[in-house]
Amino acid sequence: MKRSQIAPPASASASDEVEDTDAKINKDDRFSGLPDEVVHRILSPLPYSDVIRVGSLSKRCRQVGSSIPTLNFSQFPSDSTDTFDKRLELLASLDNFFSRRQLANGKDKIRLQTFDLEWEFPHHGFERDTNIPNWRDNEARRVCASIRNAVDCRLENLSVFYGIWSSANAKREPVEFPCCAFNCGSLKSIDLEMFDTIIKARSIATCTVSNLVCLRLKEVTVEDGDGFCKWVSSACRFLKELVLKDVARLQNITIESPSLKSFRLHLISGWSPLHHLHISAEKLERVNIACNGRPLEISAPNLRYLRMQWRGTKMMNIRNPGEFNRLEKAELEVVHNQPGVEMETASHDQFLLSSVVQSVKVLALHDRWTITTLSKEGCTAPPLHNVWCLRMSTWSFDEFDNNLVPTVASLFKRLPNLNTLEIYVSHLFGIPEHGFDSAYWQLQNLDFISQLKHVTLELEVSEGFNDSNLIEFARYVLEHAQNLKKMAVICEPSQSRLISSIRSVTSTSNASVVFLEKGSICTSVIWHAYSAGSVQELNNRLIDPLPDVA
Repeated sequence: MKRSQIAPPASASASDEVEDTDAKINKDDRFSGLPDEVVHRILSPLPYSDVIRVGSLSKRCRQVGSSIPTLNFSQFPSDSTDTFDKRLELLASLDNFFSRRQLANGKDKIRLQTFDLEWEFPHHGFERDTNIPNWRDNEARRVCASIRNAVDCRLENLSVFYGIWSSANAKREPVEFPCCAFNCGSLKSIDLEMFDTIIKARSIATCTVSNLVCLRLKEVTVEDGDGFCKWVSSACRFLKELVLKDVARLQNITIESPSLKSFRLHLISGWSPLHHLHISAEKLERVNIACNGRPLEISAPNLRYLRMQWRGTKMMNIRNPGEFNRLEKAELEVVHNQPGVEMETASHDQFLLSSVVQSVKVLALHDRWTITTLSKEGCTAPPLHNVWCLRMSTWSFDEFDNNLVPTVASLFKRLPNLNTLEIYVSHLFGIPEHGFDSAYWQLQNLDFISQLKHVTLELEVSEGFNDSNLIEFARYVLEHAQNLKKMAVICEPSQSRLISSIRSVTSTSNASVVFLEKGSICTSVIWHAYSAGSVQELNNRLIDPLPDVA
């Protein structure tokens, strides 16, 4: 985490001195004379330490600083957190901050819109150097108390990052997260990344109606996964976004929501196995799932975006795949861990994936299994008429090279309306002796070649593979794609022979061909700038600079 070079917060003992200095403040002090709303806008983005420093200037600054709508308890200088006493002093100052947010009636507190708390465990040597017993438990209780204080301020948005998991945490009982946050009627958003923290479903079950719009849980433990899912389904009637990333003890997930629009599940770590997933949400538009192979049941008639990273030994299963008739973009990565499984499940998976992506416009395939499954020879599958953009990324091994080019060609035949092709691969088209030259691609009679407009090729090809089949494919595209506008080749500068080979056929095409250095900048940013005609911005990053244009 980036540390700000700022002084530690002023201690509470300095409060008396603040009042004495008020009389000495120059009458021309512009900052103290600003309206509260303006001061709040200035202070809200600042870290907590800076807010406290400003509050030490005058009583007026202290009062306005204590009523800011956004509090960022983060970015502390390292010398203010290097001992246990200093860390407790910081947490104590936060308690004092909340105590000053009292309204004139003495009962309610000034509303707090956003509370962002980042509290990292100290360096590894801290536990060895300190002789304070149970210091982690002590800090955990103070952090939870601060969360309760923030919730009492009619909090709207809560974001907490607490600790970093280590072997020492495994020996401790997890800290219970304050259930008052889930029972708070003013909260609209909760974002928790709290290592070694448990959420008890029975504690939050008392909240029958929640106003949460966004709930993100990362690296936490849920005591009763079934009870938690029931609470989300029954109480969170306004929830639009749900993120569950490496949440422990979630074995069966069943969510039925009338309001959910975005769902993300990430359970790849393996220490929290998922047995079943059922999502039913009429308004659901975005689904991002990364998990080990288990039955997936998704009912989402309005789904627009699907990203699925599936790994496992069991057969993939999505019920009602034909329901995804409004799907516009799909990113798929399917990896079977069991040898020989492709012979057993090819027909099923081919039918399943074809049904899922039948309506998509942008299709991204991130592994050779998915590419092979969608283009399996001998399986009758309808063309994917709606796909206009195809992105492929995979890493092939020696035993797979012999079959990969015909596999890709078979997939291309299912895409008659393709006009944008992006390939990010390592040795995708094999080695030179395979002999899949430009004439091979001509024999395929690909329907999309006449309307192809944009091609991006990102290569990880060693010097010995400069005359690979990928060059032959690029030559075929440049010679036969009459409407091609741009081709970008992203590779290492050492690939001089490869660059020369592709450049030798550029004279046969009217398309603009550029060679970009791999890793110099995000490909999408380069491509966007190039498409926009920002030639000067790209010249310092191009292996073969573009000529100046008027």
